[in-house]
Amino acid sequence: MKGALFIIVVAVSVCGISAIQTEHSFEFEDVITPNNSQFWVWRSGASNVRTLRLVDEKGIARISLQLCIQSLIQSRPVNMNITNITYTNDGPKDYVMMNLNGVSIANWTTYERCGSGFEWNVPKYSGQLVDSLPLVSGIYNLTISVNTDEYGMEFDKIDVTLDNQRPDTELFCGASLYFVDE
Repeated sequence: MKGALFIIVVAVSVCGISAIQTEHSFEFEDVITPNNSQFWVWRSGASNVRTLRLVDEKGIARISLQLCIQSLIQSRPVNMNITNITYTNDGPKDYVMMNLNGVSIANWTTYERCGSGFEWNVPKYSGQLVDSLPLVSGIYNLTISVNTDEYGMEFDKIDVTLDNQRPDTELFCGASLYFVDE
């Protein structure tokens, strides 16, 4: 996985052990394999000049991200914040649903922008989607599904901040793109 990790703050001291806050990013195009390369699009405005494009009027596509959570201070949970998803959209609103281990944690709607194709290269930002969700150590499945118009939408990256995550643990420890049966 090509997720990025930045340790940004040594925040709290509990009995001489410091909890830290870490920032992590995942580039959505990293779910693309040679078998599904048709979903990959060049975009000079994207963070890695590529995006994951989904056109899904039936809501059957799923982006699955495995999250490896490991508490630094074992007696405390890891608090997860999904601070942003960077995306593009040129057309009517699209709907995005997010589940963690099958439980809904966020739903949001993209901005409606009709720029005759020019909006595809203009990044847009979801803003804070999940605030301080406590998680015990383990592996979690974050699933993102969409219901789009005929033009779809493009995913660039997801940004996550964790409080009390071990800095030597890779957050994004697996990813895939799959389609459910109708």
